[in-house]
Amino acid sequence: MRRAASSFRRTWYWQAGLVLLASCSFQNFDYLEQAAGGGGGKSGGAGGAGTTAGNSSQQAGSSSAAEGGMGEPANGGSAGSSTEAGKGGTGSEPVGSGGVTDEGGAGGTAGEGTGNAGTGAVGQLVNPSFETSNTLGWTVDPTDALTKRHAFVQLAQGTATVPDGAYQFSTWHMTDTYTVEVHQTVTGLEDGTYTFKGYFSRGDGFNAVSLFARNCGGTDPEPVPVPLTDASQWLNVELPGIEVVGGSCDVGLSIDSNPANWLNADLFTFEKEVE
Repeated sequence: MRRAASSFRRTWYWQAGLVLLASCSFQNFDYLEQAAGGGGGKSGGAGGAGTTAGNSSQQAGSSSAAEGGMGEPANGGSAGSSTEAGKGGTGSEPVGSGGVTDEGGAGGTAGEGTGNAGTGAVGQLVNPSFETSNTLGWTVDPTDALTKRHAFVQLAQGTATVPDGAYQFSTWHMTDTYTVEVHQTVTGLEDGTYTFKGYFSRGDGFNAVSLFARNCGGTDPEPVPVPLTDASQWLNVELPGIEVVGGSCDVGLSIDSNPANWLNADLFTFEKEVE
């Protein structure tokens, strides 16, 4: 009996050892790989190049948690500027074991267009089509012309359109007789001959409407009249041959109006003539 019991115990121990060895051979050791943690996240893509101020579209990468640790938040990409693309964001860095890496923030995108408040205007002028919805960059004389509503910036009315963008410079008053000048002094110019021009739509009854250039260093040219147009017509009027000497020139529009006379102006340009 003792031999039978002893033999049974030896047989049982031997079988248990085989079971334990077999169970170890099928165990999953993935947790050891997870404990090492991942590397830093990928950088975000760079934004595209452009010629105007870009949109500040940027988004930080999200932080993810995993068993054993949590990733630090990623840094967002920078916005694109007027001359270069935005930079991509940096990825997250996991903390502790088993951290999961994150994607970096997306790079900023640069804007599209040709400058001058995103309009098609070219040349040296600031806000040439009044797309800031005001007279930024321009001087309006007399100074109370805007508060008296002799002059104002407005959207195209009704079904009318404008040559550039959505806004236009306008003059009108039901009861007042008035004079208005809207002008801009351009600096940093190369010496040479320039042309100042704009688009106009105006009604009848004005005493005078004209383009002018003055204090440009050379002989001031004679002002150019802006003629009467049809209500739906936009006319391009040019003042060529402006001699610039010394780097600056004052250009603008002069209006001498009777009551109820209307005028719209848009898309001014001031460019050096091709020699």
